[in-house]
Amino acid sequence: MILRVQSKNGTKRIQTEQSDTLQRFLEKVKCWDWESELHGDMLYLAEKKPSGVVGDKMSVATVEEERVDCELAARDGKIRRKRDPQLCHHGAEGKCMNCAPLDPWDPSYLSSFDPPIKHLSFHCYLRKLTSGVDRGKFLNLEDLRCKIRESCPDHPPWPAGICTKCQPSTITLSRQLYRHVDNVMFDHTGIVDRFLDGWRRSGRQRIGFLLGKYEVYDHVPLGIQAVVSAIYEPPQVGWIFTDLEPDGRGGKVAYKRSIHTHLLTAEECILAADLQNKYPNPCKHSAAGYFGSKFTTLCISGNEKCEVEIRGYQVRVDTRWSQSVSQLLSQARGEYGTDVMKEARPLPLEYLIIELTTTSPCNPQPLLPAVAEPLFPVENRAAVGQAVQDPHALSSYLTSQSHSSTNFLCLMADFHLLLFLFTSDVAGIHMKTHIPSLCRAILEGDRAAGDAWRHSEHWSTIEQLVAGANVSPVHTTRATTTAATSGEQWSCVQCTLLNAPGSAACDACQFPRVSS
Repeated sequence: MILRVQSKNGTKRIQTEQSDTLQRFLEKVKCWDWESELHGDMLYLAEKKPSGVVGDKMSVATVEEERVDCELAARDGKIRRKRDPQLCHHGAEGKCMNCAPLDPWDPSYLSSFDPPIKHLSFHCYLRKLTSGVDRGKFLNLEDLRCKIRESCPDHPPWPAGICTKCQPSTITLSRQLYRHVDNVMFDHTGIVDRFLDGWRRSGRQRIGFLLGKYEVYDHVPLGIQAVVSAIYEPPQVGWIFTDLEPDGRGGKVAYKRSIHTHLLTAEECILAADLQNKYPNPCKHSAAGYFGSKFTTLCISGNEKCEVEIRGYQVRVDTRWSQSVSQLLSQARGEYGTDVMKEARPLPLEYLIIELTTTSPCNPQPLLPAVAEPLFPVENRAAVGQAVQDPHALSSYLTSQSHSSTNFLCLMADFHLLLFLFTSDVAGIHMKTHIPSLCRAILEGDRAAGDAWRHSEHWSTIEQLVAGANVSPVHTTRATTTAATSGEQWSCVQCTLLNAPGSAACDACQFPRVSS
């Protein structure tokens, strides 16, 4: 039997046998196993759209935005002004042009800040787009997509061939008007000091992933602030990251990054863009259900005074599109104040970078209480000569003289200790299911719940084991029996957290690991 299948790509004829099942028929459709042009019955192939899609646009009801976005969307965002007794000649309840509320994107208001606000907050930008007569009825935000059309019949596939029908449109670079995150704040300075300690002790650069939450930032109209409560240091591959070099003047560091050299390298921009693409920002104003990203990049380097300084950035787009577009233009202000277009090669990275402010609170209220010295070792620092996370380190930490009178919740309120317990099996005891209840007790300051957790059977057993001289090695959840019994190395705790490709493998679990 010959069946004609019609889709949006055209009509084809498929030869079927009497013994063919429906599954076999669909496989032929998928493989485009076409035969001769004969007559027969015709089926229409309809593409099933994902649930929540109405027409070509994602249903607003299906997009679950983050809590901070919902909170800001509920605000009107207007800038309230008091009545001016010299200019306002109306009653106390009246309003005029001198005291009426301003829009959050008002240029005169933004320029009144010291320093002036250069970038609108993302929600301020949305209010501006929806302030017209149509109230944003036709607003549809789309991330930049510059992919080449596939399966063009007029030439071989890219890179062997390309034509005007399949190549992306010309891109014109201009300054971005907004940013998704307006400020990055560490909830206490000890987080950065502990991260920098790895560089101070080894002289080798470090990277770390920032863990925390997003909050409303009231210093900018409808602003968003990223509050950092901990830094996880993965197996080193080379995102807060350091670029520090001593300059030989007693604690000073080299000043290398500026507008005259570079703020971020091309490799750093590509990595930052790749990480942003992995963590998109949910947005109901986008057909795809997401737009941009709140993922931030922090760089610790020297400033013009040769002092250690943290700078925050976001990258506008995935820079990989520049490899395939036919033409790339940049827009700049010319000699006579007019916009001038020129070819953007080499690629001007300043068009792709959005600067963020970084701060620390005047009155710190950290998510995790401060832990007394000595601290539990930070993960993945064995390559730079620092202590490894193992039961011996746990025993030393718990039995330290300085911790003898410490409140149990404060003793356990170390992010790196909690991570170690969560991802490891200490002496064969699985702690993964017990750590969440301890974390809740720490965050809520519930000493009664902390004492109950401390006297639980699983923790009492661990305290007895680590207090002795003979403790068993740590095995991760991926550990196997292939580890050597003689001269055995501790298995890598990070195996359960980061599936990164690399040339080396963990000695205990044979799981790929990026070498230092």
